[in-house]
Amino acid sequence: MQGRHPDSISYEDASSDTPSTKGLKAEKSITLGGGILTLNCLDDSIHSPEITLNGGELTLSSDDDGIHADEALTVNGGKIKVLSSYEGIEGRVININGGELDITSSDDGFNAASKSTSTDTSEQSRSFGMMHGGPGGMMDYDGSCVINMTNGFVLINAEGDGIDSNGSVNMSGGKMVVFGPTRGGNGALDYGGSFAVSGGTLFASGSLGMAQSVTGNGVPVINFNVNGNADTVYALTDSSMSCKIAFTAPKSFQNVVFASDTLSYANSFSFYENATVTAGGEEISGICFGGVCTAGTKCY
Repeated sequence: MQGRHPDSISYEDASSDTPSTKGLKAEKSITLGGGILTLNCLDDSIHSPEITLNGGELTLSSDDDGIHADEALTVNGGKIKVLSSYEGIEGRVININGGELDITSSDDGFNAASKSTSTDTSEQSRSFGMMHGGPGGMMDYDGSCVINMTNGFVLINAEGDGIDSNGSVNMSGGKMVVFGPTRGGNGALDYGGSFAVSGGTLFASGSLGMAQSVTGNGVPVINFNVNGNADTVYALTDSSMSCKIAFTAPKSFQNVVFASDTLSYANSFSFYENATVTAGGEEISGICFGGVCTAGTKCY
């Protein structure tokens, strides 16, 4: 059923005979090592206290969460595509150690939260610790909530917060690209504690009102405001025009955060609109890393 708000869903009670509207669920844990799985669900597509994904190809559509782990979700490999969801990935602890994730959500893309940080822990109104539709940054801090990324590729297109953690976010490797909200009550990045980048590449664009940056632990960090337009090619380069990231913006944006161990200095960059990038880089899900920017209009 499309367009139904999660608050209106009647969640099943494990102790009752209420029919489930979840796709794949377990009371203790789920581990997937391979195969092809396509789920289109009214409730969470995959739901369990502990979830480990080691491989396979998952294509998920949900009127609530794409994947929901009450405790820990760990992705070590595979390809995960969430075509539609309220929140894409949700759990108290989210570990990304590999694989390719492509997440589309009408609210948060990643949400690290626990029942202890919920304003209402009833099943009928839960978004697992978050207030539905509320502005970014309005959660209670919970140090047990964390998002860790060590490797892999993550692409998020979210209308709410792109990355949302009631605690902290730690990134030491991999590539993460976040196209966050256009409305001011949310941000591409939203965390209650800290967001530390010690390796890998992070790009996040979104609205300006609730924008947060990150801390670079030995990694240059760029944070700037620019009026970006939808359906336009942008490229961020270093002083020699080496392309660090290029993409076609799926929507407008006003703020950009970029942190990468491929950039030598935070002040040696340019941002180009209507960019042209030569071949030679790596392309993942339409995002280009590498190559040389040969044309475009410098907008920052």
